[in-house]
Amino acid sequence: MNQRHPSAGEHRKSAAAPIPTSEPEKPQRLQDKADIAEARAREASPTGAAMSHEEFMAQLEEEDRREAAS
Repeated sequence: MNQRHPSAGEHRKSAAAPIPTSEPEKPQRLQDKADIAEARAREASPTGAAMSHEEFMAQLEEEDRREAAS
C-alpha cells in the first residue's frame, strides 16, 4: 500500500509525486544531511552571532522560502 509523504519533512517543500511507503525516510535523510553540512560549514566560518538550533532552522527555512520564490 503506497501513501504520500512529504518529500523532506513538514518544514520543506512537498513532493510533486507520491512516494512509496518503503522509501519515505530517504528524502528526509537527504535533507537532514544537507542541513547538517550547512550547519558545519557555517560553524567552521561563523559570520554572525551564535544562535540556537531553533533559530538556525528558522533561518534555513526562510532562506529556502526566498530561494523558492526567486
